[in-house]
Amino acid sequence: MDGLAPPLKLVLNLRYALENGRPLQTSVKAQLGELDEGLRRDLATLLAAFEQGRPSRPEEFASKSEYRRALIELVGAGLRGEPILRQLSQIEEELKLACDHDLEVFIARLPMKTLVPLMLVQFPAFLLLVLGPVLTQMIKGLSQ
Repeated sequence: MDGLAPPLKLVLNLRYALENGRPLQTSVKAQLGELDEGLRRDLATLLAAFEQGRPSRPEEFASKSEYRRALIELVGAGLRGEPILRQLSQIEEELKLACDHDLEVFIARLPMKTLVPLMLVQFPAFLLLVLGPVLTQMIKGLSQ
C-alpha cells in the first residue's frame, strides 16, 4: 500500500493540532516518534534545515511517494509561516481516497493469494487421500 497510512495519520494529527491553536513546529516534533523511518527522517531533515535557517532542497528527502513529498513540502511551507490548514484538508481527502483505492485493490487480489496455498498444499494432499487407497488396490490387483 506504499505506506499511505503514516502520512494520513500525520495529516490528521497536524490538522487537529493546528485547529486547536498549537504551533506547527512543536506538533511535527511530537509526531516524529510515531512515524515510520522514511517519513521520520525526511521530517527531521526538514526541521533541522528550518532551525538552521537554511532552505530545504527536495533532493534531501528520501520519500518516493508523491503524497509523502507533497506533505513534506506542505509542512515546509507551514514552517515558513504560510497558512496550510486548507491544503492539509485537501491532502487528507486525497489520502483517504488513495487508501480506499489501495484497499480495494488488495481485497480484489486476496482470493488469488489465498488460492495458491490451496492449490499447492491442500489439493495434492486431498488427491493422495482419495486416490491412495484406489491406487493401492489397483497395484495389488495387477501384481496378482
